[in-house]
Amino acid sequence: MGAAALAGCSSGTPAADSAPAPTSSNASAQPSSSPSPTPAVGVAVPAQILGGDCARLFTDDVVGTALGTGMTLQTEFDDSPNMNAVPTLSGLECTWEEQTALAEGIPVAGLSAVVLSTTAAVTAPDSVSCYSGVVTTSSDAQSTCRFAITAGDVWLSGTVFGSADATEDDLRTSVATLSADFTALPASEVPVPALPAGAWRPPVCTDLSENAGVSSALASPDLSAGDVDTSGGEWADGAYAANSGAGVFACSWYQTGQTPDGQVDGFSIQALPGGAWAEAQALALPGASVVTIPGVELAVHVPPPAEGYEMLDVFDGPNWLQVTRATGLDPVLPAVPGLIDALNAATEG
Repeated sequence: MGAAALAGCSSGTPAADSAPAPTSSNASAQPSSSPSPTPAVGVAVPAQILGGDCARLFTDDVVGTALGTGMTLQTEFDDSPNMNAVPTLSGLECTWEEQTALAEGIPVAGLSAVVLSTTAAVTAPDSVSCYSGVVTTSSDAQSTCRFAITAGDVWLSGTVFGSADATEDDLRTSVATLSADFTALPASEVPVPALPAGAWRPPVCTDLSENAGVSSALASPDLSAGDVDTSGGEWADGAYAANSGAGVFACSWYQTGQTPDGQVDGFSIQALPGGAWAEAQALALPGASVVTIPGVELAVHVPPPAEGYEMLDVFDGPNWLQVTRATGLDPVLPAVPGLIDALNAATEG
């Protein structure tokens, strides 16, 4: 990309831990739950840097050559609002992993990369920082390097994970190779990042709870509300920046002591303002079904992985709200319309 890489500007588009997901709701808890019909998806995916094509950033071969082992681009959709802030701000997020399946506990090489417009979020200075740590079940130490580099109007940040025998010097060489390839990319248009009109403003969770009447809606006066961190573990710096820039937020409701009889023990939400473009991806997930909730535009129940929490993806206007709970979603569904109304009211005000 040289100094002018991706420079031509034009208009266009890791919870630390995700909030817990709700357990699968049964038919009695979901007044209307059906895999069809599929609602029309009305929010387009934002235009992305490099057309949203990770192969235009780095091919598998380029990444494999840099890391010294075969690498494969990972393409699965991650059904979590905080993992989709980058494309919401017209950025590009890509992950590659080592092709060869290794024994459990052996470090696997990988690359997590994020490209953002320098106008999308607060960016960090160019840097490379490396370290080693015990990160596997076999206690093998894996070298890791975080890096950031700016070229023209775009900012690349990433994390490189070394394979079992990779040293810090090896990874520093890998970063240098990837940085050189990045700055050599031909110029390309950079969409101007902007959240759509009506994108929610991150609330204070205690205020949201009161304004939404959560305790009353759930007949649980002893519920307490609190803010929840939405940052990831080994994210690229750009993922953190995009979460902040897009206003990702999460709240949790909980009982401070033993749950009184008849009251809800708790649940969590996480939201991506401007994230309703993910409707199509949520609807396409295996086992996804539309849930009818009065006063809610679109709710999609997503079955959890084995022993996982269940999730309800709610889309309202340009926004995405995810509700999660470990012991069944049905008891907390009455709170959803009030939460949507309170978030919309705060945005309009």
